[in-house]
Amino acid sequence: MPKTCIIAFDIGATKIHAGLVNETGKILTRIKIPTEAKKVKAIILKNIFKAINTLLIEAEKRELKPRAIGLGIAGQVNYAKGIFMGGPNFSPSFRRINLKNIIKKKYRLNIFLDNDARLFTLGEAYFGAGRNYKNIIGLTLGTGIGGGLIINKKLYRGLDNIAGEFGHMIVSMDNWYACSQFSYGEALASGSAMTRMYRELTGKNIDALELEIKIKAHEQTAKKVLAVATLNLSYILANLVNIINPEIIILGGGLIRFTDYWQPAIKASRELNPFALPLKTKIIRAKLGDDANLLGAYLLVKNLSV
Repeated sequence: MPKTCIIAFDIGATKIHAGLVNETGKILTRIKIPTEAKKVKAIILKNIFKAINTLLIEAEKRELKPRAIGLGIAGQVNYAKGIFMGGPNFSPSFRRINLKNIIKKKYRLNIFLDNDARLFTLGEAYFGAGRNYKNIIGLTLGTGIGGGLIINKKLYRGLDNIAGEFGHMIVSMDNWYACSQFSYGEALASGSAMTRMYRELTGKNIDALELEIKIKAHEQTAKKVLAVATLNLSYILANLVNIINPEIIILGGGLIRFTDYWQPAIKASRELNPFALPLKTKIIRAKLGDDANLLGAYLLVKNLSV
């Protein structure tokens, strides 16, 4: 009788990162293919199916039997029903998609679906930077800002499965760029926020990597944008410490490579402490990289099916 494994998925705006994970949490193989998230529903589903088919072939080669699929996706999820409600980086045609039913019908495997940032937090909580802590916040810094909340080593989703949406925290009602209507963290502190602010100031469209290059070259407008984003990130961190006071906040995501963005924000958040005593919450970088999401997807399956 073949040994069992789990297919773990992380579906982002740019790529699908997936792998086979054995029953002890070891990632056996990894693949990456384009998501093509801005294209129509049929193309996105085709890419998801391509990834699953590739991993089913790999599992057969290894004499493994997949028993379930754990899937994280960047956007809002109806966790109870397995429906992807939609995300800002996906095509309008890819909304209210019952991924659980679609995939289960095609492959006859159990499907467990949740938001990608929550699964990042879950993976880091059990296998990464949070493994020695019980009360943990995960924060993913990238095109947007996502998050997850672990209380007593259990993922807390809240009534509407929106607990951990820290990117939607209100951080300003008096933006320095008056033409913007946005006041929440993701719109003021994320990668897309920085590129949008730069465009509003200069009229030029650049991506996050180009902005990073300009910042390192000490271009003044780019440095101003960075300063605003860093300040707003510090507000988010300070609020999380003051409201939840977890043992640790773990920072991950694509912008984690950009230390000039998040390291000063940690320092500034400490200076916003309103209490007389020094706060003990640690704020550190994630340890697992892209594997955190895969291991979170694995844990989603294990926690619900064992």
